[in-house]
Amino acid sequence: MIDCTPHIHLAAYHASSDYNNHTPGLGVICAGPRENVRIVAGGYYNSLQQDSYYAGFVYQPITFCTLRLGAMGGLVSGYQTRVVPMAAAVASLPIGKTEWHLTLVPPAYKSSPAVAELSVSFKF
Repeated sequence: MIDCTPHIHLAAYHASSDYNNHTPGLGVICAGPRENVRIVAGGYYNSLQQDSYYAGFVYQPITFCTLRLGAMGGLVSGYQTRVVPMAAAVASLPIGKTEWHLTLVPPAYKSSPAVAELSVSFKF
């Protein structure tokens, strides 16, 4: 059985006020082939006020107590071209039956300024 949890995109903060910070969305986070690798997929309302869909991997090899640090890579749609590569730094902190995620996306050429995104996943 595949171990997956629902993932909710809550909000984003862009380095420029010209972009939408209301970026709700839903996704899923699943256990990957290794303990510190997870598979992610989902959709959200992006900074350009369009629907975006993504799929990728999160690799978090660094752990401090329960805080995990690492990077995410994959593909995302809904920006200047149909599908573009995505890369970001990710910090995850489990608290009870939730896990909070802070994702830091570097500026994307002609698509978006730097972004900090907050999301949460739930374990049942």
